[in-house]
Amino acid sequence: GLACLFAALSYAEFAASVPVSGSTYTYAYATLGEFAAWIIGWDLILEYLLAVSAVSAGWSGYFQSFLSGFGINFPEKLTAAPGSVDGV
Repeated sequence: GLACLFAALSYAEFAASVPVSGSTYTYAYATLGEFAAWIIGWDLILEYLLAVSAVSAGWSGYFQSFLSGFGINFPEKLTAAPGSVDGV
């Protein structure tokens, strides 16, 4: 907890020194330059895409479970997450 407190305080101090918008991209641009901010921006986009794919696979499972309650079942090759079924 103490380490989290110190991390939060240092982040708040840094945010006060660069008060533009508060994003990671803006902080990188202000401190490291345009190229580093560009790399971090694309890293954030890739991170969000990975998170969205994981969440969508979970919601798809919930929806499939809901439909199976009504007797509607789809083949596993069409409903499984990529890489989880042989041959897909």
